[in-house]
Amino acid sequence: MAFTMRRSSVDPDLFEIWDEEKVVQEIPVLFSIRKYPSSFESLEEIEKWLTEREWKLARFAAYRLIAMRNYPSVQLLRKLEQKRFSSSICNRVIEELQNNGYLKDEEFVQSSILRELKRGFGPRYIEMKLRAKGLSGEKIRYLITPEMQAERIRQLIAKTPLSKSIANRLAKQKAIRNLQRRGFDLDLILKELN
Repeated sequence: MAFTMRRSSVDPDLFEIWDEEKVVQEIPVLFSIRKYPSSFESLEEIEKWLTEREWKLARFAAYRLIAMRNYPSVQLLRKLEQKRFSSSICNRVIEELQNNGYLKDEEFVQSSILRELKRGFGPRYIEMKLRAKGLSGEKIRYLITPEMQAERIRQLIAKTPLSKSIANRLAKQKAIRNLQRRGFDLDLILKELN
C-alpha cells in the first residue's frame, strides 16, 4: 500500500495523506515545503520524513540568519518561530548552535553595552533596550562603573553648546534632563555639573 501526500485545497497549512482514492489523514504542516516524495510506504514514514525535513529547514534557516548577523538565542528563537517551525525543533536548533559555540549571549550583551555606551547612552537606557530584546540587563552595573559613566557625562557636557553657559540655571536644567533621558544616573550628573 502506497500513501501520497498533497497540499489541501481548503487550507494551505494542511497536507492530506491519500491512500489510493480517499483521504486517510490530514497533517498540519506550518513551515514551507516545496518538494516532497511522490509516495510513502507508511504513515510513520511520512511523519518521520516531515520531522526530518522540518529539522533540516530550521537548521538551514538558523545558520543562514547567524551568518548575516550576530543574534542572541532569544531573538534567534523568535525568528525561527516566525518562520513557523515548531517550538521543539526551534529549541533543538538553538541548543545545537549554543553547543557548537555559534550563539554566545554573554558576548552579545557585552558588545551591545559597549556600543551603546560609545553612542552616549547610560546604563538605564541600555538596560531597557536589552530587556526589550528579551535579554537580561543584570551585568550592566558591573560593566559600566560610575567612573565610566562620569567620564562619558563629562564628554557629553563638553560637546553640548550648554557647556559654555552651564552656570545659567535653565541651561543646567536642560542638560540634566537630556542626560537623564540618555539613561545616566542623576547623582552622577549633578556631581559632574557642579
